[in-house]
Amino acid sequence: MEITTDGGAAGISDRGRHRGINADATALSTVGSWTVGVVCDGVSMSPRSERAAQVAAEVGVTVLAARLREGVPPEIALGDSARRAARAVVGLAASAHAAPACTYVAGIAGPEGIWCAWIGDSRAYWLP
Repeated sequence: MEITTDGGAAGISDRGRHRGINADATALSTVGSWTVGVVCDGVSMSPRSERAAQVAAEVGVTVLAARLREGVPPEIALGDSARRAARAVVGLAASAHAAPACTYVAGIAGPEGIWCAWIGDSRAYWLP
């Protein structure tokens, strides 16, 4: 999977050697001078983890972009996006015993700095 924005941001992932599907999802957006991105990795032991990752990434980046457009500070936008993405994934559950899951990493880069947040065992690293 490869994704780019007009602003020069890019993301790439593959399914690796041990899985039949790629349960990673990435969403990127440019909002004025901000670049926002969300990366999610489906938890392989849960059902439909690839769907959970896709939904979380799409909802997360949409909320990040909207909140930044509204003038919300980046650290608040990150919390809002994580909560909304989590609720969207919970909505995919057929039952408490058949709930999809994924990790969540979100980042914002702009003229005033860099912010990131994550849930789960995936991490964010800044590489200049």
